[in-house]
Amino acid sequence: MSRRRETYHARLREAVEQGPGEAPATIHERVAAKEEGLEKFLVYDRFPRMSLQDHVVPPLLSLDEIEGEATLELGQFAGEPYLDMTPLSLGAERPEWPDRKIELGREDFCGEVPLAVQKTIAFEKNRAGFSVHYRVSSRGGRLVSFRFGVEWNLNLLADSPGRFCLIDGERPADPGLAGRGEREGVKKLELVNQDDGFKAVIACSAPALLFRHPIETVSQSESGFERSFQGSCLWFTWPLRLRPGQGFRVSLDFDLEGLA
Repeated sequence: MSRRRETYHARLREAVEQGPGEAPATIHERVAAKEEGLEKFLVYDRFPRMSLQDHVVPPLLSLDEIEGEATLELGQFAGEPYLDMTPLSLGAERPEWPDRKIELGREDFCGEVPLAVQKTIAFEKNRAGFSVHYRVSSRGGRLVSFRFGVEWNLNLLADSPGRFCLIDGERPADPGLAGRGEREGVKKLELVNQDDGFKAVIACSAPALLFRHPIETVSQSESGFERSFQGSCLWFTWPLRLRPGQGFRVSLDFDLEGLA
């Protein structure tokens, strides 16, 4: 799912820089693109394309920054290892799946202010999903302002009208799973697959500013360069102003549900 640099991407960039008036020397040097502007989709991921990826970014954030991999990370949380903080009783073993909790934590700086992010991922028997409980705490001596974001990446198919999203029960302006947009005050997102009879649901305990965009790569086939949908990227974000010692808590639930 990750967008990475491919050797043939250079040919597409060179063709754009040459312009339409400069013909290739041979037929083998021709570059065929199935749509205009494909070079704009040559964006490469800075971090592993995974879910429950945490971001500490400036309070003002745009969809273009997220989609273009241009966000300013104020702390080193995204793509970094977290410490396993799951408690163990002396001489005891961790509970077996599926009833289990995993506690993870990481500390870094938001500017000059120490910040701690702790998350507990909880699984339950007979549940096709899990919950994640976050606590973001300031460990510094002054007020700190930032936006905390939790990134999800889901690769559900998006090539049918029966595959769409609902935000708090309503279809957004661009409802396809390959759609893009942002919405304030979101508590529930549903990624619906009517063709296969299920939906993926993400619900959060605190209203979030949601950003969503398609993950698209540029690939090369016998007929030329083309854009390929790889999945949906979702950011649930909250603006935070934390005083010394203050914390913020939020929980998110992810579930796979059958359609009635």
